[in-house]
Parts: sequence; C-alpha cells; structure tokens
Amino acid sequence: MNTSKTLWIAIYFLSPLLPIGLILAAQPYALNSTPLLLSMVLGASAYTFLSWQFVLSARPPFVEKLFGQDKLYRFHAVMAVVSFVLGFAHRQIKVLVFNRQVLISTIALILLAAVIVASPLFLIDLKPKPVAAIKRFSARVFRLKRRTVKRIHNLTLLISGLLLVHVLDSTSAEQSVAARAVYIAYFAVGMGFYLYHQVLRRWLLKSRAWRVEEVTESAPNIHTIKVAPQRGKRFDYQPGQFAFLRVFSPRIESEEHPFTISSSPTQPGYLTFTVKTSGDYTSQVGQIQPGDAVAVDGPYGVFSYLRHKPQGKIVMIAGGIGVTPLLSMLRYMRDADPNHNVQLIWGVQREDELVYREEVEGLKSTLAQFEWVPVMSNQPDWPGEKGFITRELVEKYAVKAGEDPRAMDFYVCGPPVMMEKVIPMLQGMGVPNSRLHFERFGF
Repeated sequence: MNTSKTLWIAIYFLSPLLPIGLILAAQPYALNSTPLLLSMVLGASAYTFLSWQFVLSARPPFVEKLFGQDKLYRFHAVMAVVSFVLGFAHRQIKVLVFNRQVLISTIALILLAAVIVASPLFLIDLKPKPVAAIKRFSARVFRLKRRTVKRIHNLTLLISGLLLVHVLDSTSAEQSVAARAVYIAYFAVGMGFYLYHQVLRRWLLKSRAWRVEEVTESAPNIHTIKVAPQRGKRFDYQPGQFAFLRVFSPRIESEEHPFTISSSPTQPGYLTFTVKTSGDYTSQVGQIQPGDAVAVDGPYGVFSYLRHKPQGKIVMIAGGIGVTPLLSMLRYMRDADPNHNVQLIWGVQREDELVYREEVEGLKSTLAQFEWVPVMSNQPDWPGEKGFITRELVEKYAVKAGEDPRAMDFYVCGPPVMMEKVIPMLQGMGVPNSRLHFERFGF
C-alpha cells in the first residue's frame, strides 16, 4: 500500500479521536467510568463516520484515483452499517446504564436503518456477508425503483442534522467548546461536499453538456452511444475507465448512471459507451437520439493496464457486456501499444452477444500476440467452448506449457456471479493480488 493510501485511511479512522480527546481534556473524570467512556467513544465515532459518508459519496478525485470508485462505494455502504451499529450501541448504553432520554438519536437511527435497507449503494456487489444479506433482503421485500431508492437515501441529510443537534446537546460536548466546534466543522465539511456534488457539479456538467452524435444497435439489446463535446474540450482518460452519464431528453429519465467507456483515448474528439439492456434505465437507452444533450462526469476507476504496466502475458477474462473496458484497452493497444501478448477469454450466453466480434478477430493481425476464446453458456450447437469459464479452461488456453500464471497479469470484468467464481479461482491458481485486477459493479 502506498503512502497516500495509508495517509487517507489513517485520517479517516483516526478522525473521531479529535473530538474524543477534546472532551476528555475537559472531563478527565470520564476515564474513571467505563460505560461513560465507551458511550462517548461510540457516539463520537458514529457521528464522525456518518459525516464522512457525504465526502465518500461526492466521488472526490483525490481519493477516487487511489482506491477506485467501486471500492469507495462498497466501503461507503459498509461504513453506513458500521455507523448504525456504533450509534445503536451508544444509544443502548445511554438508555440502559444512564437512563437518559434519547428521542432525537432514536429517530435518527430509525431513519438510518431505513436508508441502509433501501440504499442504492446496496445495488452494488458487496462481499461482507452481513451487508450482502441486507442487500438480498432489501431486493426481495421492497423491490423499489432506483429513483425512489435515491430519494430515500437523501434522508441522510435529515439524519445528519438530527445527530448534530444530538451531539451538541450532549452532556459531554456541552463542557467542551472545542469539541462542539469540531462536531460543527465535521458537519460543515460533509454538507459542503454534498452541495458541491448535488448542486454545483450538476450545474457545471449541464453547462458543459456533450451532444449525442450517434446511437447504434451493436448487438441484440446492446446499444453503443457516441457523444462529443460541444466546445471541443479534451477528455483525458485511460482505457478501461468509466464515466457517469446523465441524458437530458424528454424520452428518458434524467438520472445519472455509470457506464464504461468502450472507445480508446487514441480516438480523440468523442467517447463511446456500449450498454446492454438490463434494467429500468438501460431499457430506455434505445430511445436516446442524436442531438440529445448529455452530461459526462469522469473519468473514474483504476481498472486500466496503463496503471500497472504489465511486462509479461496479459490474460483478459470477460463475462457478457463486461468486455467493454477490456475492449477499450485492446483498442488502445492496437493503436498505440501493440507489443503485448494478450489472451482474451470471453463468456456470453449466445453467439449474437459477441459485440464487435469482427474487430476483436482483427486484433490478431495488429497486436504482437493475440488469441481469443469465446465461450457459450446457452447455445448447444456452438462448435467451440461451451459452459462457463473454469480453471480448466483458463489453464487450457491462457497457461501454456511451461508458463507460470503467477507471472501473468489478469484483468477480470463481468457480472457479480461470474466475479464471485473467477477471482477465487485465479487466487487458487497462485495469481498474486498485485497481478489480479478487477472492478466490481452490480448496477
């Protein structure tokens, strides 16, 4: 882990110590009461971590470029649960040990529980079992549309305000002006990032809107959207990154959604996004028309081979439309960096889902070494590989005689069910985490 990552992690997890230290300086007797000290630590930590939720959700570039947006989203979701648990434990001590009335914090915790259960962040593929269980429960019971879920998520504004009132009114904070100032500052920082993300950034992006130049059906239920800036502004990105799109059109909901950039940085002047119909929003993509305005926020993500500079063989494993970031990397290699040995293993249900098949086949003549293997999971008459991507299949095509998978770089992208199987499989083959690159999204 590099120094910058370590620094930001330390700042995040140690930030509750500032108000705790200031309160203890004003009330040293709290050290003699374990319940009082524990309650104070739990409450300060819950409040501080919840304040930082607004910073994480604002997608700050100085943090995102270190960790990747997918990891920040998952961390954001996990810390919402952690904040609730800490806050609930704090409340129980206040009620059961000190017999205090805690109406405001109780209301805030109830609202926070509702946000957690219905939060859009739980649409993301999450690994911790308790968090994943909440995600499954929410999906089965509520079946809320994304727009409704996002509105519920905005209750965090009310929750944060209620908790600010609660901490400022607490006995411990009343005796420390400095601690009260820190609590207010944490709240102000969180609200500042929220307002920037939801108001200022949205206005700036709309004022610099791009235009849709073309929408094509690249395969059944798969569309490619080509957009270009109105003022010729350069958009610098690495192959494999993604952006958030918001289309301004009466024919489609004006919501922000993340899509991988399928074009290459070697193709300046425009971006393409290849999107598969898989939900309420993506089912409307075919209604986008040339001339529609679109806000492009990005780039985001750390899933690019340019960040890692692999020297040996590159193995790309894709599932369905998860090929798009890999396609962007392959296009970049073809145009600017062809001296690579690349193996692509691409699993789809049926042959007609092999979007840009001819272009992929043509890479054999432009890259130094390139092979690709399509795998069909639902086409019995396919003459090639059928079923799912397994260890045996990877070893058959990617790990030739005498080759060591530990010396290869693997890039994996696909639906959550595929990722859950392929990543542990590669780790079981001895591939070190430093050579295993992937991003998890489940929108």
